[in-house]
Amino acid sequence: MLKEDLITIAEYLYGDTWQTSYIAYDLEIGTRTVRAWLTGTPIKASIAKDICKLVRKKQKAFRDLEKILKKYE
Repeated sequence: MLKEDLITIAEYLYGDTWQTSYIAYDLEIGTRTVRAWLTGTPIKASIAKDICKLVRKKQKAFRDLEKILKKYE
């Protein structure tokens, strides 16, 4: 995964003011690792898969939230 893709994903998941601690917490890794990726350390394929799983988990949560919100439209 490219660091640009990681940044885009993080911005969608956590907003424009996201911090490395947010994605580190969700991936159960250290913030130093995330900062290393942002400075050019390659992101391993296994981590990219974990990020994909995280996005899918968040998507499911938003679908569930959408069901709740429809009651108030």
